[in-house]
Amino acid sequence: MLDETTPTVEWFGDEWGAAVCRECPQVPVPVGERCTRCHRRIAATDAGIVVPLYYLGGADAIRSRRVATHLGCYVSQFVPVPDRACGDRAAR
Repeated sequence: MLDETTPTVEWFGDEWGAAVCRECPQVPVPVGERCTRCHRRIAATDAGIVVPLYYLGGADAIRSRRVATHLGCYVSQFVPVPDRACGDRAAR
């Protein structure tokens, strides 16, 4: 399990002025990983969020892995983003 020193949110790409960019660690862009929302591959010019995904493994063990989401895809979960199929820059 996570302890208080383990970051739960990380961000990648260019800073966009949000608190997450000041308070959480920046990580390298996960180029080639698939976005959890639109399933397109993350490009070197994209920005977004990396969070842990928890799931049950064998013998009811709790496991986790880090997953990436384009910034626009992440925000569109909470705020409608009209005329945007994907949050990555390639779709703009």
